[in-house]
Amino acid sequence: SPPPPPPASQDLRQTLLEAGWELVLAPIAVEQVTGAKELWKQPAVAAKHLIVGFNCFPTAAEAVSHLDDPPLDRAFIEREARLYFPDFHKALPRLTDDEARHAYAKLKFEQSNMAAMNAKRARRGGR
Repeated sequence: SPPPPPPASQDLRQTLLEAGWELVLAPIAVEQVTGAKELWKQPAVAAKHLIVGFNCFPTAAEAVSHLDDPPLDRAFIEREARLYFPDFHKALPRLTDDEARHAYAKLKFEQSNMAAMNAKRARRGGR
């Protein structure tokens, strides 16, 4: 069996578990883009809603650093959408605050990982 994690890492894991976070296997699509095999996910987040850097993180240290993050502000999301995501900005009035936060985080994740996905696709010879 592998050696136990160092005490500091064990403390981080305990902090997350006490806060209701779970260590889960990363979905294949997430693993392909990020290389992470496991993710720490926030409580009450369904697997289909996992977005790395928003509600799940590849390391305990990253997750702990986001324990006290306030929810994204609706006004901030609206400003960002107006500037960078016009189609999303048009859809915003129909979304609840939680739906808007999730959709914005998904767009940001997709945007930040587009280059990595395109590079992998090019290496495979795909389109």
